[in-house]
Amino acid sequence: MRKILVTATAFFFLASLAGAQTSTPSRVEEYRNGLKQVREQAQSEVKDIRTEAKQAVQNLEEGARKAIEEKRDAFQKELEVKRVEVKDKVEKAKTDLKERLSKIKDERKKQVVERIANQINELNARSMNHFSDVLDKLANVLGRISSRADKGAVRGLDVSSVRTAISASQTAISTARDAVKAQLGKTYSVLNATTTESGLKGVVGAAREALHTDLKKVEDAVKTARDAVHNAATTLAKIQGVDDKDKENNKEEGDSNSSSSSKLLKACPEAWIVNVMPGPASSSTIPREYFVYKGVRHELTEFNVGWVKAQCSVRPTEAQ
Repeated sequence: MRKILVTATAFFFLASLAGAQTSTPSRVEEYRNGLKQVREQAQSEVKDIRTEAKQAVQNLEEGARKAIEEKRDAFQKELEVKRVEVKDKVEKAKTDLKERLSKIKDERKKQVVERIANQINELNARSMNHFSDVLDKLANVLGRISSRADKGAVRGLDVSSVRTAISASQTAISTARDAVKAQLGKTYSVLNATTTESGLKGVVGAAREALHTDLKKVEDAVKTARDAVHNAATTLAKIQGVDDKDKENNKEEGDSNSSSSSKLLKACPEAWIVNVMPGPASSSTIPREYFVYKGVRHELTEFNVGWVKAQCSVRPTEAQ
């Protein structure tokens, strides 16, 4: 900024000096050359400032990416420790269950109880793995939001409201991850030392209910994290001009790659959906990010996404 001010001052000084002097052809040419040098110097300084700003943004993006990866890796390591601990607990619970079932005479009931006990603990582990994946995806989405906010800040936009929303999202994700870790460490016993054959149905039902209650608490924590990230995204979208520079860059990128993307759709969809809600394991192969165009779902691979980003107002919206 200081260099630009100095350059501008020199520019106006030379201009005023040129107007004040009695002009001769050689004198006019001298002034013209001086003005040309000032203009070229200003352009060079502006280019340097843009390069420095771009590098600053890249450094911020790299730092944010590393922070996300470090938190994710630390979280996964803690979960792995919990998995080992739970595996030992489950094996011990199975042994204890067999001993307590030895006093039950009905073999069919024994088999049913053992199967349900296994299902309860397996469901708990499977659900926590799923919630862990959801939180990792939310952290990645938040990282992209943070990156866009950093770019806006470098360009002089007020992103303080976004920073607040991002901080709240980070706290919510951390809280949800703590809930996942704690829940993953739990095991559920369907029998106790005083259980009789007539009381099997009651204790099994109680174990199921306890798991359901605990899973609901974790699900609520994950939903809170999801809502916080969604709020950060909508807060960012309200900042006028936050994506202007990205549109220019995406347009340039789209022009350079026009030959390879000529067959892709260049049309503005009505919605850009990112589905982060928990779903069945069988849905893992279905892309969770897609466009809605003319009322019908379309995959991102059908569109020229660079063109959509540059020409359309639609932005990713997490499914409610």
